[in-house]
Amino acid sequence: MQNILIETLARAEYIAPVLRNAKQLGVRQYLGFETKLAPYKLLDAEGMHHARVILTKNGRISQLEVERYAKDEACFCNMLGIAYYMPFVELQGLLSALTRIFKEGSTVVIDRPDSTSFEEMEKLLEKNGFLIFEYIKSDEIQARFLDRYNRGEHKFAPVSNLNFYTVVKKG
Repeated sequence: MQNILIETLARAEYIAPVLRNAKQLGVRQYLGFETKLAPYKLLDAEGMHHARVILTKNGRISQLEVERYAKDEACFCNMLGIAYYMPFVELQGLLSALTRIFKEGSTVVIDRPDSTSFEEMEKLLEKNGFLIFEYIKSDEIQARFLDRYNRGEHKFAPVSNLNFYTVVKKG
């Protein structure tokens, strides 16, 4: 249970500044996934145009709120806590579907376990029209986002097997 809590805290700490940066660059649309695996609310996403995606059990898009999704606008897409648990082949299919609807400049945040190498992710993302803007491994996640919480007698177990990617849709 503690691993889920520390991973959720790490995801929340990581995504907040990435989302603020995307907003400063002019992104005004937030695409979220309906799932129980990403329970935190992004306060920085308030004031943005919201659309959502509902996934099937195999990671395919079963529903996109087309009436709410503006294809002509770049979006910010949060896949933290979703992409991590997907088998690689399902992630391939989802990214392939998303790249067809994303406008150039759209930002996506993804997390993956160590079992997926950086080279595999780079190849998958490039194939689907995304460039890696930032890549952070477990030890850096721990140092940048979690060590400040480990003060006093209550300490979290170190985060492990977690990697964050911020990627941008190229033209």
